[in-house]
Amino acid sequence: MPSGLDELCAEFREARDGRDCVFNVLVNIAECRGLYGLASHGFNDSKARVYGTWDPEGTEVSKIHSKTSTPFFNFVCKLSYVGQPHRFLSSSIVIEIQHDRGLLPAKIIGVLQIGVLDVFHSSGHKLPLQWFAINDIASDEPAIPTGYIRMNVIINNMDEPGAVQDDVPEEERSRCELLEIPRLHNFITATGVYNIIFKIYQARNLRRVDDTWGSDPFIKIVIPTGENQTDTKASDLNPVWNQQLQIPVYEPIFCDLLALQLWNQNIAGNHVVAEHMFSWKDVFSRQEYYKQPRWFDLFALPDKGIMERTAEKVQSITRKVGEFVGNRQFKMMASKICSGFGSGSYEEPSVYCGRVLLSIEIEDREGSKAQPSLALTEMKPKDCKLFQDVKQKVFFRFHVFHGQGLNVPAVGMGQNCYAQVELEIGRKSCTTKVKSEHKGLFEWYQAVELEDDIPYDDQLWPWLDTDYEEGYFPSELIDAAFPPVWIKVYRCSGLLDTIGGAKLTRKLIGFKKLRLRDLLAIGERPAAPVVNAMGKPTIMELTQGNQKANVILNKKDSSLPSFYVAPSEELPKEWNPRERSYFKPTYTSPPWPHGDKFDDGRGNNHSMDPYIGMQCIKLDRDATCDLEPTDFAGFIWVSLKMYVPSRTNCSNAVKGPPILSPFVKFNEISIPSPQQLKCEEIFSLRAHISQAKDLPSANTVGMANAFVEVVFCGKKMRTHTVNGSNSPTWDCTLSGASFNDFLLPSVGWPGCDDFGSDQYYEGLYEKYNPKDDDWPEDGLQYSYGNEDYALRWLRNYNMLRAAPRIEVRVLEKVASKNVLLGRFFVAPERCFHTHCDPSWFELFKGNPEIDEGKLYASFQIVHRDDPLFKVIPGELVPQRTDEFHNSKGNKQFVEPNAWKWDPNDGVPIPWESFPIPFAFFSRTRMPCRGYNPFPCPMNPYVEAAEVFMRECRIQVQILGLRNMSEQLGLSSPSLAFFVQTTDSWNGDPAGFKVTKECSLPNPNDVNFMQQLELEVLLPDDPEYAPDLEFLVFDYQGFFGGRKIVCWGSEPLRLFYPCGVKEDNADDNDDDEDEAARLRREKVERRKKFEELMEELMKAGTIQAKEAKKLLNHFKSGMSKDLDHAFDLYLAAPSEAAFLERTEEFLLTREMKDIEAKEKALEKKRKKDEERQRKEEAKEKEREEKEAKKKKAEEEKQKKLELLQEKKEKQAAEKAAKLEAKKAEKLAKQLAKEAERMEKEAAAASLTNSRKKGTEGDKGGDAVQTSPEEVRMTLTTDVMEEGREVKVVLASDDDKEGEGEDGVNEEGALDEADAVEEEADANPEGGEHYHEEGGETYEDETPMAEHEEQAELQQAEEERLADELHLGDKGPSDQHEEVGDNPNQAVYETAGGGGAGAGAGAGAGGGDEVGEGDEVLDVVDIYSAIRPEDDEEPDRQEVIDTPDGKPNAEWLVFRKHTKFTEPLEKTKEWTDLFEPSFEEVPLFQGRVRDYKRRNAEAVGVVKCRIKVFRKENETKAGKSELNPERDPEYFEVVSSDPSIPDALEKCRPYKQYNIYETFAEATVEVRVYCLKAFQVTPGGFMREENGEGMWLQYLEARLGDKKHESDVVKSLNPNFFHVFQFADCVIPGPSQLVVLPRMARREVQAERELPGVSQGKLSLFLDIVDETKAAEQPVEDIKVLGKTLPMELRVIIWNTLDTAPKDSYTSDVYISCELLGVGQPKMTDTHYGVKVKAYGMFNYRLKWKCKFPEMNLEYLMRISVWDENALTSHKSIAEGVLPLKKLFKDCFERNQGKTSPDDMEFVFMTPRDMGQDTDADKQVLVDEENFKYPYIWYKMVHPNFGFNREKNSQAKLQLSIQVMPRAKARANPAGRARNGPSKLAEPGRPPQPANPILESEKCKAYIVYRFLLLEALGLVCLCCCLICGLILAAIAGIQMAFPGLLPIPG
Repeated sequence: MPSGLDELCAEFREARDGRDCVFNVLVNIAECRGLYGLASHGFNDSKARVYGTWDPEGTEVSKIHSKTSTPFFNFVCKLSYVGQPHRFLSSSIVIEIQHDRGLLPAKIIGVLQIGVLDVFHSSGHKLPLQWFAINDIASDEPAIPTGYIRMNVIINNMDEPGAVQDDVPEEERSRCELLEIPRLHNFITATGVYNIIFKIYQARNLRRVDDTWGSDPFIKIVIPTGENQTDTKASDLNPVWNQQLQIPVYEPIFCDLLALQLWNQNIAGNHVVAEHMFSWKDVFSRQEYYKQPRWFDLFALPDKGIMERTAEKVQSITRKVGEFVGNRQFKMMASKICSGFGSGSYEEPSVYCGRVLLSIEIEDREGSKAQPSLALTEMKPKDCKLFQDVKQKVFFRFHVFHGQGLNVPAVGMGQNCYAQVELEIGRKSCTTKVKSEHKGLFEWYQAVELEDDIPYDDQLWPWLDTDYEEGYFPSELIDAAFPPVWIKVYRCSGLLDTIGGAKLTRKLIGFKKLRLRDLLAIGERPAAPVVNAMGKPTIMELTQGNQKANVILNKKDSSLPSFYVAPSEELPKEWNPRERSYFKPTYTSPPWPHGDKFDDGRGNNHSMDPYIGMQCIKLDRDATCDLEPTDFAGFIWVSLKMYVPSRTNCSNAVKGPPILSPFVKFNEISIPSPQQLKCEEIFSLRAHISQAKDLPSANTVGMANAFVEVVFCGKKMRTHTVNGSNSPTWDCTLSGASFNDFLLPSVGWPGCDDFGSDQYYEGLYEKYNPKDDDWPEDGLQYSYGNEDYALRWLRNYNMLRAAPRIEVRVLEKVASKNVLLGRFFVAPERCFHTHCDPSWFELFKGNPEIDEGKLYASFQIVHRDDPLFKVIPGELVPQRTDEFHNSKGNKQFVEPNAWKWDPNDGVPIPWESFPIPFAFFSRTRMPCRGYNPFPCPMNPYVEAAEVFMRECRIQVQILGLRNMSEQLGLSSPSLAFFVQTTDSWNGDPAGFKVTKECSLPNPNDVNFMQQLELEVLLPDDPEYAPDLEFLVFDYQGFFGGRKIVCWGSEPLRLFYPCGVKEDNADDNDDDEDEAARLRREKVERRKKFEELMEELMKAGTIQAKEAKKLLNHFKSGMSKDLDHAFDLYLAAPSEAAFLERTEEFLLTREMKDIEAKEKALEKKRKKDEERQRKEEAKEKEREEKEAKKKKAEEEKQKKLELLQEKKEKQAAEKAAKLEAKKAEKLAKQLAKEAERMEKEAAAASLTNSRKKGTEGDKGGDAVQTSPEEVRMTLTTDVMEEGREVKVVLASDDDKEGEGEDGVNEEGALDEADAVEEEADANPEGGEHYHEEGGETYEDETPMAEHEEQAELQQAEEERLADELHLGDKGPSDQHEEVGDNPNQAVYETAGGGGAGAGAGAGAGGGDEVGEGDEVLDVVDIYSAIRPEDDEEPDRQEVIDTPDGKPNAEWLVFRKHTKFTEPLEKTKEWTDLFEPSFEEVPLFQGRVRDYKRRNAEAVGVVKCRIKVFRKENETKAGKSELNPERDPEYFEVVSSDPSIPDALEKCRPYKQYNIYETFAEATVEVRVYCLKAFQVTPGGFMREENGEGMWLQYLEARLGDKKHESDVVKSLNPNFFHVFQFADCVIPGPSQLVVLPRMARREVQAERELPGVSQGKLSLFLDIVDETKAAEQPVEDIKVLGKTLPMELRVIIWNTLDTAPKDSYTSDVYISCELLGVGQPKMTDTHYGVKVKAYGMFNYRLKWKCKFPEMNLEYLMRISVWDENALTSHKSIAEGVLPLKKLFKDCFERNQGKTSPDDMEFVFMTPRDMGQDTDADKQVLVDEENFKYPYIWYKMVHPNFGFNREKNSQAKLQLSIQVMPRAKARANPAGRARNGPSKLAEPGRPPQPANPILESEKCKAYIVYRFLLLEALGLVCLCCCLICGLILAAIAGIQMAFPGLLPIPG
């Protein structure tokens, strides 16, 4: 099985409780490149088809991209899966790129297969956006890619919202170069090339698919790089193929799974029967393992029911109909309707379909001449001699003892009231008789037999007779020769069983899949091999001394087992339980073969003991079982024996007598039960029930009224009922007469000595007897434990393995009926009193995988001879009492009660007066104390583990309810909370509190603003911690009164200390002991001081008043002298010594005081001198600084004066230059005007029409604006620190007059654009600046005066700044200074993404504010500047944009850090925030899925919980730390290491004023919603041009306020919308809901599937105080969405080296398409272009668009075509040119400019222009001498290679120009070669033309063709004459001189 698949499946099964999982697969196909052309035109009409192999019909298809090899799909699709994880994780995602052929089936170009498991193992379940090669695996060359696809895959599910695809800018899109193919050559791109070879030998016991026709099987191997299959074997269930399937493999492969599939061939259609999965990584890494032939088992899921099959057919039909009519909604409708017909839960592949013998080899073909290939070959006969030896005979004896908990009704309650057990090994099976329930058990005690012949290979599994005689058998016989074993239990009819028809109506109710080794109970496979009889190491196992007694071999030197009974013989009656008069088993005579007589010569003399290896099997269940959700499958006790004859026996049986089963005679009698064996012992049960957590409720309120019921051996006991709690506490022990007399089966069978000599007997057959330990009478030997005694108890641990399980049920009475809330089972053998620690048990109803809460409990099974059997159990620890019992805390001891025993029960209990061994009770934790009523020399009370109960105060500061569901219909709710301490949730007034009723500010978000406290007992042990539970009350109806509407709970365990102690590691272990020692010493010291004071008072040395004063000083610890004197007293050996030491101490102290005073005076003197010296130094330093400062100011003043003089001089020189340039410009304009006057009338008329259209233009251009619409501006110059900051304010009316590219609401072009398309007029005047990448091309018009002034001023200021070291821009030139004020950033709010903030000082806009100037805004960025910026004024912010320049997005996000993961998981959150509140989720009614219960919450309680614990106290009730005061309460928090550590910190208890803690404030909430991305396609989708189209908007809700955004037409829309919620009161509504919705129809979230990600929304949120809202205006994030209308102009000049398509020429034309902007535009055709000739066009194409536009990538597809009149046009070459850089440069250069004169052109600069290259050589001009730089591009065709140097199919010369639309209107240019800016006619030869419309051109072409034909005729005539003359000359020479010329005769 593939690595990780089983682990992942188990993980999801546990997380989903076996229910169906939900997965969404998001596939984003961005583009394809280099697709091999299949169409007649040389390219493809491409479309992408995506589907998952789990549902091949659920396909998603993109729209068709016609006539291209580089389709840009931008196709996002979602594949959904609902079902079990195994099928999904073993599936693949298939992406097919197809060529659409209209009505004909599409042809596959290439396929990519990506394994789901591979994606899931990737980081974040995401394959990032990357390139993949696609291949056609059905072609002759599957290794050669047929194209490349760029895509990514993301998988999300209910528990993981999914990764975020990072939007990383591509480097190749930032260059103006043709996009390259991901590979430079069209050849194998694999990193590894292999042949994987599957050698298929044979199959055995295949499933019969058709009862009539049998099965026609074949094997198919399916891998990502191909598939292959064997031949079909007709009507053969044991086929032999001996074929070799070879498939090529090319790494990297993106699907790790390799599938071996068993198929059945059928006339109606082939179908898969079963499959087995391999892992490519596993096969590759374990090649030696897979080279060996091995058997692989095949299993399949049970056949689907009729409803499920019908649903699948309906779904398939509706999908096909939906695809045919093109209706997506109809296509998906059936999938939603039919999805509910599945099982919805786990299904085990339980149908055995046979096993296949195969081996796998990997052949490396790297560097080999022979490439990998697909092949099917027959293997050589010598290599196929496998498993053809004599088959191995095997006999199994299956023992079924009894069952418990099987879902079978009692007899008379229905027809099927019997149970039957079946053993299935492969295709063989055997069944027991049917049995009904008796006293809770189904007692079979029956043995059934199964016989099988298995294939065997003596070479692979050598097993010689010598090894057999020694007792060895090969491990492969157990591990590889047999498939897994299945035990199945059925519910059936007893009546039909009597006539042999039980199988007709039986229903499966449970099963178990086991390894044969596990069922035989022979241990694990040995790791080390042994040397067999041939001297070779082999993995073999030994059966000797009953170690592996369930594997039975023949008796030594015999061909029969030692216990064999011939068919003619009879079994001894002593072995038959039915022969009651003879059946008298004893310890020496068990009722089966035993003793030396039946020894097989290897020490195995109990081979037929059925109880060897007996085990309790917990049955599994799945969707195929006939069980209700609350039904449990049950338990069954079984064992298995296997008899294996020798290989010689099997060989002799081929021709001789057959091998007979040795079990036949033994199967005629039943297995003796423990009762018949008289092996039952008396035990008592004690169930200690503590508490439960997270119980479901059966009532409508949702709060359980639960009690616990324990059922064992047909007897029941129950606890009391705890009302109104889902985490109830019972703290009781169930024991007494009902649980004191259980007769349970014991393993001490008759026939087994107490102490057997061999290892087999020890620990298995020892009968319990406590006297065997020879206990001493005083019991002192066991006071500290005894290892031998503990080991004996562990040996007796196996006594109860045959006993039934203890069932524990949690029930609730609803409508006088007990409803099951949950259950679990406990094994009695695990409940001996040595293992009685309480633990948490998971509750379930029917399916153990579905959790239903948990119960904290422990259980004890006590043997009657155990001294603990006589101990009366006391109350359970901890004891939880309340005020009604007038006590708190623990009782010291349990009062002795009279032993209640009824002697009439008839169960003799030997009361023997021996001492109780205290070792019994030296345990980790005893649940309760006990009392021994019999005299004991020691303490008669049985101690227990102490669980200290401490008085606590739980303080809850309740803010209110939040986000309550409107479905609750709240009117005036109130809140109650409690800790359950009594049988009723409100029984303890100290532990139950209720708030006031409230409805403000609204019922769904009420503010209670109360602080309440509970006084309860809480255990110090967190395992016993209860829950704090909440109830919401409200009025239900007019007469309904107040009722519970919802509930919630918060575990108090969360508030227990769990921090880490910060002490040294060496002291951690001794901290607690050290603290206790210090406290003890302190108490002893205080006692001694008190005794001393009493002695001094008695002696009259001091008075009582003085003694009290001294005592107070000593207790307070304030007097160090007193402490030291007391230390001297304690250390002195006598009073004389004390007096002597005291005098010495006083004298020493006096001297020390004198010395200390002298030192203090000396220190003060030195300090004064040092201070005076420092003051003098500071004064001197201050004077020096002032002198330096004065000198610097003087130097600065001089430099400013020099600068001013230089400016005046430059201004004068510049004025002269400007005057000269103006005169020159005027002369040129007059000359041009004279030329225009001579133009034709047609051009003049067109010019007039354009002027009229311009006057009527309503597009909102600044030049056309009337005086009334001119925006009002205010310019303020703020001087700060010598720098200028420009602030421009504009009124809101400006937005109404603004237009973008003249586009109206319907998206149509305005009238001015329509007129411009036909206009050829050239505007008067104007300046042309053509820049790209820093290069500037300008005509002879001068620069504007104000621009030159600004440029000079800027250069001078930069120079001065360098001299003064001001404005340093940091170490990198790419970092531009942002803003002039370090606390402010100036950016343009009407521009787009790339506004440089440094331009605010007028770098490109001039000194004056003209009409329509862009509005600037000032944003406070104080939070973005670090505190040290004041100390380092030259520090710069890091601009992390792709180009290193500040853009609008960077300016917006500089104050808002981006997070691509949940904020609460980030370091910023954990560092800056802490959970200030507890938000307790509330639920209504029962919670369906507790693991995802938050998805079912109907609201939350917002509160703050504090726990105060009372400190330890003395017996007198005083504080242990300070006995003079009463004990106090201290706060304990979760960060404390422990409760004692928390109490030592002494955080005092206090009452808080909640109104002061959470003061009310009014704020304004601002939600800045930027864009949605990674949105899951779904909901209501419209179609437009064959593609999905969505109309989406945002809805934001905060409390009862709701706002909506504008509708955006996109799947991943850019909203750039701000929601403002004013007058929000805090505390108040705390949940902000932002929902993306569909216009006119809401996107209904998958309510049944909460947690599945539907997309991501990028936003940031600000909360501003209402008083500061006006001072902090809303940020304008629409700057991110601003666009600039632009125009793109492309001039196609020439082509060269064009590949010929018509023999040696081509009729060439060029097609250009700006992707996403209309249809392709084409040039005219140049006919008859030869390879080395120029294709001449001089053709201009134009497009109008905006930048930035979220739906455009600014890519231009350029194609070179060959025109054909009768057939389709043929493609010559193609390339894609990214133009985003040009658009971005144009946007950044022109934003903020409204005057066309200020705007600039952007050209694509020739890439090979260097310093020494003449620019004129790479510039072409139009008729107005306007310069156009050009570039030559080499273009390729994917069918001929991708190397542009070697495989170029054409060269293209073109120029590209981008400009704003306003600039384009001011400088118009005509289409094609038309004016204005007319292009020259290409110098082509005359071309064919229409004789009617273009008669002159047609005439020229005819003349050209006529002259050409005449010339050709003359040339041909001359050639013929020359040839004739040469031939005549040769003939004459030959005739004149025969033989002179060597002409053959």
